[in-house]
Amino acid sequence: MSRGSIRALGICLILMLGLAGCSSVKSVAPATSTTTPPPPLPPSITSVSPNSGPIGTSVTITGANFGATQGASTVTFNGIPATPASWSATSIVVPVPAGAATGNVIVTVSGVASAGVPFTVATNPPPPTPAISNLSPPSGPAGTSVTITGTNFGVTQASSQVTFNRIAATITNWSATAIVAIVPANATSGYVVVTVNSVSSAGVLFTLPGTPGIASLSPPSGPTGTSVTITGTNFSATQGTSTLTFDGATVTPTIWGATSITFTIPAAATTGNVIVTVNGIASNAVQFSVFPVPVITSLSPTTGAVGVPVTITGTNFGASTGAFFLHVTGGGQNQSGKHKDDRHHDQELEDGERASGAK
Repeated sequence: MSRGSIRALGICLILMLGLAGCSSVKSVAPATSTTTPPPPLPPSITSVSPNSGPIGTSVTITGANFGATQGASTVTFNGIPATPASWSATSIVVPVPAGAATGNVIVTVSGVASAGVPFTVATNPPPPTPAISNLSPPSGPAGTSVTITGTNFGVTQASSQVTFNRIAATITNWSATAIVAIVPANATSGYVVVTVNSVSSAGVLFTLPGTPGIASLSPPSGPTGTSVTITGTNFSATQGTSTLTFDGATVTPTIWGATSITFTIPAAATTGNVIVTVNGIASNAVQFSVFPVPVITSLSPTTGAVGVPVTITGTNFGASTGAFFLHVTGGGQNQSGKHKDDRHHDQELEDGERASGAK
């Protein structure tokens, strides 16, 4: 082999070895990070203001790590979910939800719950009782516009109502202290009543022309035999064919006037309504409560000095002591009930006043 051939062969070998070395070089990918992000900070409550109140109370929850917006985060009152009115990273405003009871307030963000903070759910106070102070005018025919002045009517009517002797009236204006109502077409004389949140005011008499109306009974309760005075309007000057009924039974009055009637509670009567009917038109019904006459069956002892405790046994004394009258009489008593001397003493014994022995 010639020298030139050997040189050419060597060059080829060198080239082949170089190519083989190049093919064995591999590219190296850049390194990737495997660091795990830190978990979110748990929400924390620093204060709840107020820390007690009834259902519906607006509560401000102050703290940290609540998140800028609510998203899927929640607030609970003793486990009952609430609907927040506003939400920020450090403050949440939320009303106490219906059904909530005293327990912990908890904020949960991204599935992580805060420590609970106590909140006391108070009982809702009873709604205030509406009260009528004046009717203007106090009488008039159907269709009359009547201004009712008073308190606790509520700012708006909503489900509240006004009735004229139990007939609902149309309302043209309503505010917390004044109502304008139209006397209903089928109304009769009787009480005007304002009802707010199912709580009714005391009635105030409104009189329609020609319709008798009872304003009051005096007294409103008593035993059989009690003399009762009915005060009102449009009774007519004399009774004529007009009637008076008590608990559905006709009663004979002892006095009859245009604005006042007096009658006696009949024997064996029970609690019931008093109604005056004039020219076939009945008044509003007003209840009179009848209670049984107390009866003394024995005294023990039957004699003694002043200050001696006496046990009185009998019936119909009432379930509680309250206030009662004890009539102590001196001397004899004739059949007419008049005492033979002037030693007649009336003493009102109340709880704790020399009546510890009375029963």
